[in-house]
Amino acid sequence: MMSKTSPMASDAFLGSLTSMTNDEDMQGILDAQNHMLGRFEKTNEMLSNFNSLSSQRYNNVHQQFTGHTQLLLDMKGDLDAIFRRLRNLKGKLARDYPRAFSAAIEDEKKPDLGEGDHDNKGALQTNQVRTIDGDVEEKEEPDGAREHNDQMDEKGELSSTSNNSTNGAKVTNSEPPVYLVD
Repeated sequence: MMSKTSPMASDAFLGSLTSMTNDEDMQGILDAQNHMLGRFEKTNEMLSNFNSLSSQRYNNVHQQFTGHTQLLLDMKGDLDAIFRRLRNLKGKLARDYPRAFSAAIEDEKKPDLGEGDHDNKGALQTNQVRTIDGDVEEKEEPDGAREHNDQMDEKGELSSTSNNSTNGAKVTNSEPPVYLVD
């Protein structure tokens, strides 16, 4: 019966708490929370837009990267096929024309003598070269730039003359000329 006539203890506690708080301060806190809620919602929306845009761009870049990777793999396969064909051609030439092939390999491996020879720099030597049509052309080359000139003689045989030889003798090979046609 006592509880009906006297205020309850919880009501008394609540009354004392509400008397301690200022309504203006409470409204300020609620306004600040609403403002922060709005900013967080905008931030979440911006992050969602950024994620979707990033996903689209990633997909585009991934497709381009995949295309470029495939192009590089195709190019590598093509280059492997070209080098394989070149090796086969070199092997066939070495097998069919061993002297001409070894001379070409030696000529390729010789260092450029023009750099170390300071006395003959700028000196030109005229060489006559017979073309496939039978015409004779004169070429001017720096002295010592080439050791051998392969030429066709009147019979259609491959012959070599040396630039450095004093007598200018021709050496005729018995092998027919080699023309690489793909």
